[in-house]
Amino acid sequence: MRNNQERLNPTQFQQPQQPQPQGVFSFAVPTEFVELPSKGKYYPEGHPLHMVKEVEIKHMTAKDEDILSSQSLIERGIALERLLQNILIDKRIDVNSLLKGDKNALLIACRKYGYGVDYEASIICNDCYKSSSFFFDISGWKAKEKQEDEQFQYVEKDLLFHTQLPNSKVNVSFKLLNSIEQKRLEQKILDNDGENGSNFLLSILNSVEEYTDIQSFRNFVEHIPVKDAVYLRSLYKHVEPNIETTSHFKCSNCGHEEDVEVPLGVGFFWPDI
Repeated sequence: MRNNQERLNPTQFQQPQQPQPQGVFSFAVPTEFVELPSKGKYYPEGHPLHMVKEVEIKHMTAKDEDILSSQSLIERGIALERLLQNILIDKRIDVNSLLKGDKNALLIACRKYGYGVDYEASIICNDCYKSSSFFFDISGWKAKEKQEDEQFQYVEKDLLFHTQLPNSKVNVSFKLLNSIEQKRLEQKILDNDGENGSNFLLSILNSVEEYTDIQSFRNFVEHIPVKDAVYLRSLYKHVEPNIETTSHFKCSNCGHEEDVEVPLGVGFFWPDI
């Protein structure tokens, strides 16, 4: 009986446990710190980026890259946001709350560490109207240099810029748009078959003299002198922290040279998309 028990005891025949594979399956994904053009100055208190000058991101993985090929995400216009949400180390940060310039800085860093600094794109020449393939070196793209300017006053506690319009002498205040507000603006422009100038002003205005309601803003935008509208749009671009993505382009067909601004869409990662 004893011999049978010993013979049938399954513990005697267990194979020794094999060590779990390590090596390539256990390495840590590299991370990098990315400087924010805003330096955290334009986020409210309580926001994870308030007064934060840089954020940590991980390098893209093959799984992250799958996001860029998802037709569902591309059609819904959220592929880049989903990618950024994945690579951010601090998960408290909502990508939709990012300012445009900070979002651009993260996209450029993600692309640089994922695919390198050379970016090939097709550019249509404004002289001969033919398409040329051109290589851009994104390593030279830096945050815009901010200069002192007496045209506006920035009130930090309100996150607002205040200025007086040069023609009408009307006092207005405006805000910077975050990612979700920028998307809403783009959708409004599509829905209204253009009207990008007036919709843009309606999106950024916070006050016109003592008025803060949308109906007053609409009335103001309908009657604003074009000189004041141009000034306000130019001032917004001037104060908005962003990355300078303008590069010098020379047409391979006719030799025409010009500076072009590279759009940072899904095609920035995969130009064929």
